Amino acid sequence: MQVLTPKNRVAMLVRNITLFNINPNLSQTSSLKKRNALPVTCADVFVKNPVQNHPSISFGCSAEKKILDDLRIIVADELSNPDALVKEVKKGFLEKIAKQLSQNGKQPLIIGVAGEPASGKTTVVDTIENNIKKLSDNKDELVTVINEDSYYEDLTEQLKIYKNYSKLMDNGYDPHNPKTQHLELLREHLNSLKAGKEVAIPGYNFDTCESIPGQVGKKPTKIILCEGIFALNQKLKDLCDIKIYVDSPKKLIEERYLKRAILRGKDEVTARKLFSSLENSTQKYIRSSKDDADLVISGNSSEESVVNFVNRLFSAFKK
Repeated sequence: MQVLTPKNRVAMLVRNITLFNINPNLSQTSSLKKRNALPVTCADVFVKNPVQNHPSISFGCSAEKKILDDLRIIVADELSNPDALVKEVKKGFLEKIAKQLSQNGKQPLIIGVAGEPASGKTTVVDTIENNIKKLSDNKDELVTVINEDSYYEDLTEQLKIYKNYSKLMDNGYDPHNPKTQHLELLREHLNSLKAGKEVAIPGYNFDTCESIPGQVGKKPTKIILCEGIFALNQKLKDLCDIKIYVDSPKKLIEERYLKRAILRGKDEVTARKLFSSLENSTQKYIRSSKDDADLVISGNSSEESVVNFVNRLFSAFKK
């Protein structure tokens, strides 16, 4: 039996079968210092060691088994490292995605990334997108990011009536309610991208709360990353091939949220009012998404941890 040393394990991963055209020679380094990872208590639907706990399955082809074996190695390493990105893996997910990757290599892969506001979703997704593009020779064909914030409803007329955002909230407006976003339009756009069609998504100005229809063009690619607080909402989650939930400490979320609200044109009083209304809405509309997630990842991970995971994952699918 061959012993997997770090050196020959990397060599093995680089030779693996994959969906993507990746350049394995690029560096995986980052100068950012690692942060302390959030301790995680797994729910009953999650298992801490997928290598031992995944049930036996019948493989349809050697490519599927190879993908599964490599995924098990990568995820086991992640779960054993307190500073790694991945914190929880849903039982049976690795088998499901290995089968899908081996059988549907030409189909776009939709990845939904949800989590509380300011949990770190956008930062993680942007890091993943940028690193994938660095690894690929076909940057424009590999990954597209859809930010759910682009689909907020236009509030310009309401603000004329109530004069400011704070008074609008006093009269019942809750930006953390899924009814405030055009999720049906987002679903339509994701379906179009999956079918290989270009779409024009809205733009949104957080200073003026104006929605601008069809402002940003998006092309269909092999990977479609959809991120937002409602990315795993009932109206969207069935479209997602991979469902990810980003988890972060409450104190960190508060710091990020208040800073971002002020950057988006809210005064400090309004920013704190927004955050004080967050807990009830999060409990009602967002945290349940964690139960549906295939992966739970840390929103407190360093860029280095994210880059390392992406590099290993895509090297494992190297054609």
